[in-house]
Amino acid sequence: MPTDPMTGGYLDFDLSIWKEGDRYYAKVIDSPAGQSTKCHLPLPFHDLLQSDLQLRLENAVLRNVGHFRGPATQGEKILCEFGQQMFDAVFRHAEGIGDLFKASLNTVGQYQDKPVGLRVKLRIEPPELARLPWEYLYDGSKDDWVALRRRSPIVRFLDIDQPTGDLVVNGPINILGMIANPGGKKWSDLDVENERRNIDEALKPLVETGKIHLCWVPGETSRHLLSMMRKQIWHVFHFIGHGGISKDSDGEGGVGESEEGFIVLRDEKGGPEEVKARDLKLILGDGSLRLVVLNCCESGQGSIRDPFASPAAALVRHGIPAVVAMQFPISDSAAIELARGFYESLADNLPLERAITEARLLVRRKSNIEWGIPVLYTHSRTGRLFSNIQPSPGASPEQPEKARPPLDPRSEEARRRLQGLFNNRATVLKKTA
Repeated sequence: MPTDPMTGGYLDFDLSIWKEGDRYYAKVIDSPAGQSTKCHLPLPFHDLLQSDLQLRLENAVLRNVGHFRGPATQGEKILCEFGQQMFDAVFRHAEGIGDLFKASLNTVGQYQDKPVGLRVKLRIEPPELARLPWEYLYDGSKDDWVALRRRSPIVRFLDIDQPTGDLVVNGPINILGMIANPGGKKWSDLDVENERRNIDEALKPLVETGKIHLCWVPGETSRHLLSMMRKQIWHVFHFIGHGGISKDSDGEGGVGESEEGFIVLRDEKGGPEEVKARDLKLILGDGSLRLVVLNCCESGQGSIRDPFASPAAALVRHGIPAVVAMQFPISDSAAIELARGFYESLADNLPLERAITEARLLVRRKSNIEWGIPVLYTHSRTGRLFSNIQPSPGASPEQPEKARPPLDPRSEEARRRLQGLFNNRATVLKKTA
């Protein structure tokens, strides 16, 4: 059900895109302004499956990863052109859809008392379309990136028959972090200590004020992860490492292949172990865990045959309510800003869509490109996965304990001398007793 506008939050602009033969179609399933009929979608990029569009977009991002803000780069111009063409084709010129989108934005803008936005909920079935970075949709008439507007976050929605209500936390958000560095020829080495230190520093203010509790898995194997999962209740699993899409033969002779996303852990011998999404879901359990964050290259991008084969989509399909993943490699600096902004917003009891938007805005301060790399997959009907998030007992979010000032060297020396006098006196008394 959409969020009640009187309580604030988001209403849905629920858009389905599919393919029949060689033609694409779209339909607004639900919106504040109503539904649309099925309409032909004349996309601006012909023969998407065979073209070099995906490669050009990937190069536009990769050449600018780690690039600090400044004049618009060629990569940003390519993404802007792509985003505007796609926006115009779907949200402006498609019969019925453009009018409903405009009317829906006007509707949510009428609620002055409560902050209400329009969640752009994309159900994209054709693999060649699902692989495209829709997070870079660009509204040229307003000179605005859609996903950077607080009132129009973009989510990838998977419709599975598994209801998800919000979880009453009654305390801080418990985050379980894990870093796996299996090495080998296939997987590049990670600076594990630096990765952990980056996240620790990014989340330090939230830990100190008791808004979140962060703990790391003391190992890199599935056994270590299983052990931590049974020790306490976890709400979020944050993974840093490698991932991909596996191909398994179906049936005798391997006539067909099924694809499923995986993350890479270490096996018991120290080598890499590809843990498929379905097995990872079993490890993470069916209880309180509501969110997975995958800081893996291309963990949010499907294959050319299956739009739901990515590790992120596969986890959601197997029952995880929401997954944030990366559709391209992301720099360390952008990943830090992303984690900081995202978890700060969740700890402030903001809905998931708003949290990812706030994180994008934080990344945008330093990078023209990388803010669009994260992808939010969900099957939840609402972005409020948690409720009643509170600081841990004894913590004061408004007035955290101040760091003690460094001692004056002269005072420190006097203290040591005084302590020495007391020690000498104690020794003399002991000898004369």
